[in-house]
Amino acid sequence: MEKTFRFITAIALLSAMCLAACNKVELTEDPIDEPGTEVTPSQGWTVAISATIGGDASTKALTEDPSTHKLIATFETTDNIYVYNVTKAKADSSPLHPDKNGASAVLTGTLSESYDAGDVLVLCYNPEYIGDYGGDLRFSYQNQVGTLATVADFAKADKTISAAEATAKELSGSVTFENLQSIFRFSFTDGTSPVPVQSLTITTDQGKLVRTDLTYRTAVCRKSYRHFAANLTANLPQILPSILTERFVRVRFNTYISARNKTIIMDYLKRVIDDQLQDYLDAFGAVNIEGPKWCGKTTTAKQKAASIIELQDTDKRDEYLATAQTKASLLLDGATPRLIDEWQDAPTLWDAVRVACDRRQKPSQFILTGSAVADTEEAAHTGTGRIAGLTMYPMSLYETGESTGAVSLEGLFDNPAQDIATRSKMSVEDLIFAACRGGWPAALQPTTDRGKLLIAKNYVKTVCEKDISRVAKEKLDPKIAKAILRSYARNISSLADKTTILADVTANNDSLVRSTFDKYVSAFEKLFVIQDIGAWNPSIRSKTAIRSGEKRSFCDPSVAVAALGLGPGQLQTQLKTFGFIFECMCVRDLKVYSAPLGGEISHYRDRYGLESDIVLHLEDGRYALIECKLGSSEIEDGASHLKELVELIRKHNQEEKQVPLREPDLLIVVTGGEYAYSRPDGVHVIPLACLKQ
Repeated sequence: MEKTFRFITAIALLSAMCLAACNKVELTEDPIDEPGTEVTPSQGWTVAISATIGGDASTKALTEDPSTHKLIATFETTDNIYVYNVTKAKADSSPLHPDKNGASAVLTGTLSESYDAGDVLVLCYNPEYIGDYGGDLRFSYQNQVGTLATVADFAKADKTISAAEATAKELSGSVTFENLQSIFRFSFTDGTSPVPVQSLTITTDQGKLVRTDLTYRTAVCRKSYRHFAANLTANLPQILPSILTERFVRVRFNTYISARNKTIIMDYLKRVIDDQLQDYLDAFGAVNIEGPKWCGKTTTAKQKAASIIELQDTDKRDEYLATAQTKASLLLDGATPRLIDEWQDAPTLWDAVRVACDRRQKPSQFILTGSAVADTEEAAHTGTGRIAGLTMYPMSLYETGESTGAVSLEGLFDNPAQDIATRSKMSVEDLIFAACRGGWPAALQPTTDRGKLLIAKNYVKTVCEKDISRVAKEKLDPKIAKAILRSYARNISSLADKTTILADVTANNDSLVRSTFDKYVSAFEKLFVIQDIGAWNPSIRSKTAIRSGEKRSFCDPSVAVAALGLGPGQLQTQLKTFGFIFECMCVRDLKVYSAPLGGEISHYRDRYGLESDIVLHLEDGRYALIECKLGSSEIEDGASHLKELVELIRKHNQEEKQVPLREPDLLIVVTGGEYAYSRPDGVHVIPLACLKQ
């Protein structure tokens, strides 16, 4: 069943909550305190007020004219209009109702509170929640389609009680309603399937943030007219008068809404690679973004693209491929930069792009994206100087909004002596779930935890059953593929050699030989699924003492979790196993954060047990020695390893003064704990959920 989502603003929420009779409003969490004043016995006040809509024709209730696609404002007999006494800071529990539908009506009813001459009243509509959508919603899609399902406005009218009305206990006269707020409910899809929405950033005409509401799990959109800045946790009797009387500024959606075609272009979750992509476009004719499928390459590229061609569009794929074989240059015509998505499906496009860049002699002409290392044997030229390469990874904790970002990796390199003091907001249980879910943008959309965990499982299934054969250009056995991934996962963050992994796999499949095994592993590497980490080999010990083998790793920790068939529940009781998976998550995030700095990750381990889980080198020569320790009890052990390595380097420099080694610029222990701090010995202890670029 198609889910629907409403945009509802802070004004409507607070106003609805302040009214004692707003029983239909059901917030999912953190409800605001009701006014603490007591309700007096019914005074029998009767009401017969003539009401009209405002001159801008924008008050409750709005409907769409099917011929003009304009919104029409009318009163409806089913509307509830509530009375709030600004003077007494009290809401009346009995609603008023229009006596007819149309642009004007008489509001009738019987009030239950007491009123005096001179009391200032506000008559306002009670917005209602339509449907219910629980769960932790999050949105990350663009170019979504929204269908207008329901519209309801929050409007108000002011009235002062006269002496005659107080004597007669009858409210009469006339009022004109002013529209304060529109509440839109849209159903969002990516063109075919429903897409959940959690947050939406709204800006004023001056570009200032109005509000993103996560508390009530609704996307807050202020359609028009008023500015609100009040404490959500304060009592409403103190807040409401300012809400209803402040001078408001006009704001706009930072989405594009067309009443005619109902098209919504949504926000984009910023990625660390965004600025790097723009820099590359400014410098090169074309940029090739590579990385594992589903990590967000296409969505990121679309933020910069002026035109798009998607080779995996099923409706046009055959036509595109045929054109690429006959005259590939035809596919390059379009506004620039032109995005060619999954270009590796037609490798001849590589040369076509290179030639086009040579002829045009302009930067920012093309963006290429690919989920596998392309077979460039058909290409006549490497593209050096014309086509620049960028590697993209699944989302880091900072990009998903889970890391506080209180500690900047770049800032730490620039100022290694800074004193760090901050806290993480993620518990070990949160980190376990984040590792199981992974950094896949699609995993942020489901409304349930169970749904979020399915993305990584489906990723592994798709890679093993379809993608690996496509990349290998021959039919490979999905069962063997899954067995290899499972064995890799059992050895994640270790130096297990391929012979050991092969032996593990062949324990249940003795027909698998080394050459066939290597073919599977090569395909996984081309798909960026397996991303082993090379060794750092400084000359501080003999070559035989330093372990030169690769450390086993994946593009995302969720691949290991899915391959092992584990979940958050099991890992919470297997923290030793999660410690290795946590290291993989640290590698992923540090790759993301260091990429704009030209970061390269390796590891150090020798036969004496001395190690540095991660050695992070920047392109300018600076580097950090990093240990990954899940628990606080392991921090001292990690720090000791790092300091011992520094002493080895210093000893080497004393003995080999002509060829000294640079000492590390940073010593870091990345943890799964709560506190970030700098130790007196210079080691920085930083929770992973505190880091950013």
